[in-house]
Amino acid sequence: MGALLFAVILLFGFSTPAYADNYEEGVVLSTDLMSGISDEAWITGFYATSSVPASTTVGFLFSVDQENWYNSRGEEGIWDTMASGTTSFNLRVLKWATSTLATSSLEFWYKVHLTSNIATVTPVVYAVSVEYSDVYDYTEPDYGWFEEGVIKSEDLLSGVSDEAWITGFYATSSVPASTTLGFLFSVDNENWYNSSGGNGIWDSAATGTNFYNLECLKWATSTLATTSLSFYYKAQMESYTGTGTPIIYAVSVVYSDVYDYVEPDNGYYEEGVFTSNILSDRRAQDAQYFGYNVSSLPASTMAQIMFSNDALNYYSSTGTAWQWTALESGDHIASSSGFDLTSFGWLRDLYYKIRLTGDDIDTPVISEVKAYFTERDPVKFVSIIDPDSGAGADYSSLSAWEAAVQADLTATTTLVFSYNPDTRVGD
Repeated sequence: MGALLFAVILLFGFSTPAYADNYEEGVVLSTDLMSGISDEAWITGFYATSSVPASTTVGFLFSVDQENWYNSRGEEGIWDTMASGTTSFNLRVLKWATSTLATSSLEFWYKVHLTSNIATVTPVVYAVSVEYSDVYDYTEPDYGWFEEGVIKSEDLLSGVSDEAWITGFYATSSVPASTTLGFLFSVDNENWYNSSGGNGIWDSAATGTNFYNLECLKWATSTLATTSLSFYYKAQMESYTGTGTPIIYAVSVVYSDVYDYVEPDNGYYEEGVFTSNILSDRRAQDAQYFGYNVSSLPASTMAQIMFSNDALNYYSSTGTAWQWTALESGDHIASSSGFDLTSFGWLRDLYYKIRLTGDDIDTPVISEVKAYFTERDPVKFVSIIDPDSGAGADYSSLSAWEAAVQADLTATTTLVFSYNPDTRVGD
């Protein structure tokens, strides 16, 4: 594969908000971004950086002849949309190359469609660039769509004024089988690291809420000799089957107003968080109790827990959102000594998130956890009963109807069908 090059970067934006007496929608047409380029063989991508406030939209279409306009999937006239930050549009599937178009040079235009439903708010496109290669080496994807994509965020600390130290990052996601999701982090939008300090090595994510401890990166105003901090993340999503894709539901950066990092004496991290759905393979109707056994809880260490029904919102054992509950040392497996979760009324799923905090020498140990639940009835029975008197007229009284129902239920000719609430036609 040849080198990937970025041809042109164009800075522009709407400088006038869409006030009530102005139009709330506009389309901008670019110049030829490939003008003056001599080594292009294949247009491979397009990048756009923008701010897209709530109730506004930004969309793009692309063309090589200024007559026919397509999105990055090859659909004519259907706008590609984007969110705030930098979005990459993969244009390889369009096969816009000198060899496929039988031309010695390429041209490239884009249209940007900006809308606003609020008179005082407008989207802004800060920069765009077209990516091209000096060779054409397109390979048709097995499933007709590209199996990998990378997105880059805007500055998550923009507008924050009391940050002194970036300590962590949360991401809530869905990662089906045969897909992967990874993260990299940066404070300068140029150099990218994982939570262990590995340059360019992606941190992996699983379904649920993932926490990445960034303390060891020492991203602080004092260490970086700056008065404020910026924070960016990249997310890499891959699918190997063509039937599923990972999804990111929410992200957040954790920071402190003081820098008090202490280097571990033995080179390992002093805290870790993991999540699990303990009822994922059970026929659970509702979650009732949660038991646990902390077999070791040395002094200066902690074990804490939160619970969730949807892997998005977590609560303490008493129902306080995003608050940890301490796990006590000893055997609390029995329902009577564990956590009573009946007041939550949660059905089917029970996610728990455990945080273990150690010191330079010791770590807490949880040897067992257990969930108590009511098992769903696998089969229900429904009888088909004549709703009227059999003569085309309603029953004269409730007691007459009840008597007829009782007679039908005891009759050998009554049809009774099994019904499984987990089985649907076509499953």
